[in-house]
Amino acid sequence: MTKIPTFKDIVQQSFFDEIENRVSLYVERNFSVMEFNSHRVDSVDEAHVQEHELRRIVAYDSIGDTLTFDAIVAAHIDIYQVTRHNDYQDTVEKWFRVSCSVDVADGFSNFKILNVDDEYDHNVNDYSDRLDDNLVPLISTADIERHAEDILRHVYPEALDSPMRVNVEKFAERLELNIVRRRLSRNGSIFGQMIFHPTSVDYYDLDKRGFSTYDADGGTIFADDEIFFLRNLGSWNNTIIHECVHWLKHRKHVELKRAAGADVSRISCQVTEVPPETKKRKRTDTEWMEWHANALAPRILMPRKTFKQKADELIALYKKSNGTDRLSDVLAAVIFELSDFFQVSILSARIRLMDVGYAEAIGALEFVDGQYVPTHSFKAGSISEKQTFTVPMKEGLIQYAVNPAFAAVIDKGDFVFVDGHYVINAPKYVSTNSFGVLVMTDYALANMDECCLSFERSTRSNPDYSVQRYTECILYQNAASKTVTEFVFKQTDNDKKVIDNAAVFRAELEEAKSADKLMAELPGSFGKSLAMIMTWREVTVEKLGELALLDPRMIQRMRTDENQTWNIRKLVALCIGLKLPPDMSFPLIEKAGVRFKHGIKNSEENITLRLILTAYYRSTIHECNDLLAEAGYPPLSADE
Repeated sequence: MTKIPTFKDIVQQSFFDEIENRVSLYVERNFSVMEFNSHRVDSVDEAHVQEHELRRIVAYDSIGDTLTFDAIVAAHIDIYQVTRHNDYQDTVEKWFRVSCSVDVADGFSNFKILNVDDEYDHNVNDYSDRLDDNLVPLISTADIERHAEDILRHVYPEALDSPMRVNVEKFAERLELNIVRRRLSRNGSIFGQMIFHPTSVDYYDLDKRGFSTYDADGGTIFADDEIFFLRNLGSWNNTIIHECVHWLKHRKHVELKRAAGADVSRISCQVTEVPPETKKRKRTDTEWMEWHANALAPRILMPRKTFKQKADELIALYKKSNGTDRLSDVLAAVIFELSDFFQVSILSARIRLMDVGYAEAIGALEFVDGQYVPTHSFKAGSISEKQTFTVPMKEGLIQYAVNPAFAAVIDKGDFVFVDGHYVINAPKYVSTNSFGVLVMTDYALANMDECCLSFERSTRSNPDYSVQRYTECILYQNAASKTVTEFVFKQTDNDKKVIDNAAVFRAELEEAKSADKLMAELPGSFGKSLAMIMTWREVTVEKLGELALLDPRMIQRMRTDENQTWNIRKLVALCIGLKLPPDMSFPLIEKAGVRFKHGIKNSEENITLRLILTAYYRSTIHECNDLLAEAGYPPLSADE
């Protein structure tokens, strides 16, 4: 495999002769005041460099066309001392820092030597604001904020003085970059390109339904038009700044590739997640550059100091207008305001709010199952950054099907699914609103760590993402996302406390005691048992038909006809209408002649029905049908 030249190779090949000459000249002029580590020569009367070796290159990250770097040179020097009686000679090695600059606007030209330093200590390494051997910036997570501020100070300094929207078109104009709006791929997998050198760009012409060619100059940003209507203005702004970051931070890398003979004229940004760096897998140069652009763009659009200033202002304003001291009461409105003010996505504003110190924002405006869940908060440290108390309906179903530990907890009937959370089924934490829909209490929303199960959240790239898929299937949620988020229940120490808490509540609930007494008195007949349970619930045949979306005449037959074998779906609907906990619903269903055990026939549909009976039994029939629809199954009853 052919070795790709590094910047050190370029310096060695193109500039090292001049560097050698300058080091030799420096020694000849300054040897009398230089320090040499020699045991044979005390005072140097003469010195000559015999050999030079380029040990390393330290290149510095900076904005602009000029690349500054230090060439670290080890010189082997013959030194002499002449005395009245003897001549002494020694050969020593001494390291030099040769500070240089070169222009990268069109290849590496206009090379200059700025300074030579003979006091370089090769045992001391300072890695701040450095470029690696391929001229890719070495930026740590801790330094991201500073790099974003440096870019703003160079391009858009007013955004550091007071809160304002960064005009991305003006930002690009100040960098003398041209913006061209074109769809860059048939399926929308490429959202932007930064063109560094003149080249032909293929784009998808929507009118012609085919590809056309655009002759682009260097310094051109291509951005996908579809961003406007498929996502939002915040996504457009982020894309433009993303490409500007490539121009500011990665031009030197592109020039290195070109100097090495590669036909490189652009950086193309695709809709894929940058994989994490691990011990077994290191990120490529391209992946690091995408990580830089992804991390810097939102921080440029929302500078830390002025963003926090605006957030503090809005929080104070909304607290006063709403007459509340609780941050959780106003966070949702503040996030919406910040999103609109800085012209970024709601998710970006929410994440940035957490960045600047408002950890409570993690529980605000979480978008699950097509809607925002109520703003909530919890004790600091109760969950990690990778964990959440909020889980989509379908992800909860998947965990119930594949995770025995989660199924064992849910099968006890101590938790109900409410607004994206598995919460303890107790009046302290859940209640019904005026529409009969189960909701979390204010206390529960303020103390999620006390009453909700947690899930570890991870993301991976979404191979199904495409504009074409999105426009054809508007309701297909994952197709509109760059990544797929997965949730896993791992029963943390906090979860164990919540589960123990749930068992205590179950033992104390009067309804549970009453239900236990009733179950002991039920006869073996399904119909008579149903009649007794309806009396216990104080519900008529007509009312139960409304709650279960069943024909009242069918319910009446269920009460009287003992020779029928009833459909499992109708029986589940009946139990939901009666809001029966699992220790009542499953025995009742068995009395109807259906042995409905976990994993029967290993049917995914049966697993879904079982989850409804264990975690959704206090939900409305419509909410249960929503879960079935999400899982791809028909509703419990034909009347939906």
